[in-house]
Amino acid sequence: LQLGLIVQIAIIAAGVGAILAASATAFQIIKWFGVAYLVYLAYKQWCALPMDMADESGVRPIGKPLSLMFRGFLVNVSNPKALVFMLA
Repeated sequence: LQLGLIVQIAIIAAGVGAILAASATAFQIIKWFGVAYLVYLAYKQWCALPMDMADESGVRPIGKPLSLMFRGFLVNVSNPKALVFMLA
């Protein structure tokens, strides 16, 4: 299983999913955290140097595996709709 899914299941098992479903404020806080993180990722991509995608000889720097997992984890955990969906 993916780390983010395991964390979401643990959060729901702890009852936080029910709190998010009942509390509009908690839902909004997590939602806006997710929005801010996605804007940050978009800004980083916007500022990245352009690359020639047709050139297959070069290696594309996508990041270290742990860094990629952490970014995916943050995107997954900062999605309150997924927590409420899994609660249902």
